[in-house]
Amino acid sequence: KAEFTFEPANSYVGDRVVFDASASSDPDGRLVRYRWDLNGDGVIDAEGMRVSYVYGKAGRYVVKLVVVDDGASSVAERVIYVTEKLLPDLRVASISHPVSIYEYMPVQFEVTIKNEGRIGSEGFNVSLLVNSTLVGSVRVDGVEAGGATMVKLNWFAPKSGVYNVTTCVDPLNEVEELNETNNCLSKEVHVLRSPPKLITSFRLEPSSIIVDRPF
Repeated sequence: KAEFTFEPANSYVGDRVVFDASASSDPDGRLVRYRWDLNGDGVIDAEGMRVSYVYGKAGRYVVKLVVVDDGASSVAERVIYVTEKLLPDLRVASISHPVSIYEYMPVQFEVTIKNEGRIGSEGFNVSLLVNSTLVGSVRVDGVEAGGATMVKLNWFAPKSGVYNVTTCVDPLNEVEELNETNNCLSKEVHVLRSPPKLITSFRLEPSSIIVDRPF
């Protein structure tokens, strides 16, 4: 007899759902094969007593298990409902800075944060890292669903060279999000040697003196 369970019971898009057919039995023989159609399309998606599946879209799915013993088969079907999580999804959309950055000078980065999730977010930090070292952080109260905000972060550029600049949104994981893998954005920044200083010089020429007039 084919039987199976699955977990989690409340399944969401992107979650890994585990299906377990260990409760299946065959009183007069032994089970030799477990075949799974996990999304209701009539195609075998996996084989084995215990399998897993990630649903990419919300919806109602009929899961079908066929167990085969020495000479017969048994079928079990269950319906699973997969829903979309109502969560924010924060992302660093862009990092902008002056075209020319010179050594030993302050630099300001403008960082645009977007919320591509279904609901607004609570407060979070935005951090600035240079060569993986934290050099600045700023607090954001939150971003509404579909909205964006811009923050400014400062850095004092050291000697000339190439530096990896990374900005990360919610580095402390204060906000539960749909996607936790898109929270950072990196770019290379070239720090130039300081431009030569402009030195203004002048010379005083002796003025003409008229000597045939009294002062």
